Amino acid sequence: SEKIYRLVTDETQLVEGLPVLVVCVGQNTAMAEMGNNIRTYVEIDATQPEICTETGSIGLPYAFTLGRAGSDWTLFSTAEQVYLALNSSDNKLHSTTDASDDSAWWTIYIDNEGIATIASVAYPNRSIQYNASAPRFACYKSKQEPVSLFMSATPSSLQAVAARQNASKVSVYSIGGQHVRTAATVAEALKGLPAGIYVVNGTQVLVGR
Repeated sequence: SEKIYRLVTDETQLVEGLPVLVVCVGQNTAMAEMGNNIRTYVEIDATQPEICTETGSIGLPYAFTLGRAGSDWTLFSTAEQVYLALNSSDNKLHSTTDASDDSAWWTIYIDNEGIATIASVAYPNRSIQYNASAPRFACYKSKQEPVSLFMSATPSSLQAVAARQNASKVSVYSIGGQHVRTAATVAEALKGLPAGIYVVNGTQVLVGR
């Protein structure tokens, strides 16, 4: 189903566990599925500070769930079950299932116009950019087209979920899509869960913070 993604204008707005789109606003393109050591693109209307779209299929943007350790971030494609990575100092953008080394980690700085510098921890002089002359998303030293992050809207309140819940059951999933539990009410479903973001009957909910 379609979701709303909003332009991020400061890295302090980023929330671990929420999905983001990587978008080249100037070219109206968004990062899509894996290519040959690059990321492909799809055309998208990025003229407004909000984008409403489905994700994760051919012909659609791909969303990447944010992970965090200190000041560094991971970008995890739930559709493909891989992290964005840079394994060498080349004009590439790789994928990996293992985030245990620096290749899968990124520093993110965002200016007040929403331009995001997503630099590789392993190769700090390379950042994710869009190459308009050979259309693709990859990591470059030289100045290509800048990218921005559009983050999924703030999780819903528990009251909103309760108002829409199915009377027979409430299903809880992790942000990565793993089933956590099923219960009769929202309160029972969320009781004792560690703080974080969960998907409750299809709606993202922030718990315990």
